[in-house]
Amino acid sequence: MTKFPKIKIYNKDIEVAKSSDDGEKILLVRDDIDYSFDLFGPRGFHKKEVGYLEFTKWFKSRAFPEERIGAEVLLKELGLKEYSAIKVAMHYEGRLASDDISVKWED
Repeated sequence: MTKFPKIKIYNKDIEVAKSSDDGEKILLVRDDIDYSFDLFGPRGFHKKEVGYLEFTKWFKSRAFPEERIGAEVLLKELGLKEYSAIKVAMHYEGRLASDDISVKWED
């Protein structure tokens, strides 16, 4: 069985989701606040959990695209020799300028 890293997802420093105890799912822990990420579906239609693969796809979408102008410079600043959406998103904790969501990886 694959061991996935434990994560917590925050909106404005309020925990809204976290890994299940077995680490195979991401569980919604709060749906009473307004947030603008679509991992769990639109407000009012939230799923209570998503699989790790679905989370990974969502998390990778929070990295700048490989073909972005200036990507080579950004990768060099991040200490990356090649593009990896996961590594880029991890560096920025999955943050985007358009929302207040962040993802913290536990040791």
